[in-house]
Amino acid sequence: MVDILRKFDIPCALVMTMKELANDLSLRASGTIVEVPHKTRDTYLTVGSPIKFSDMKPEVTASPLLGEHMEEVLASLGYSRQDIFNLREVKAV
Repeated sequence: MVDILRKFDIPCALVMTMKELANDLSLRASGTIVEVPHKTRDTYLTVGSPIKFSDMKPEVTASPLLGEHMEEVLASLGYSRQDIFNLREVKAV
C-alpha cells in the first residue's frame, strides 16, 4: 500500500506495532526508546528524550512513586515535622 501511495506523492509511512517498537535495535541505539528501571515494576520501556546533542545525553528516569516526595514538598511549603506527623495521623496525607 505504501508503494502505491508514494507513486502519487501522497505522504505515508508504515506504522510499527508495540512489539516492533520494543524490538527495534535502531530505536534503542538512538535513545528513542529506552529501558527504565522502576522501584516496584522492575524495568519498562518508554520514550527517550527527543532532545539530542552530541555532548549531552539526558537521563530518562522513572516517575516517583505516589507520595514518595511528599514530606519534602510539604516541608518546602512551610509545614513542620509535627504538622506532617499530624496530617499523617488523621490520614490527610
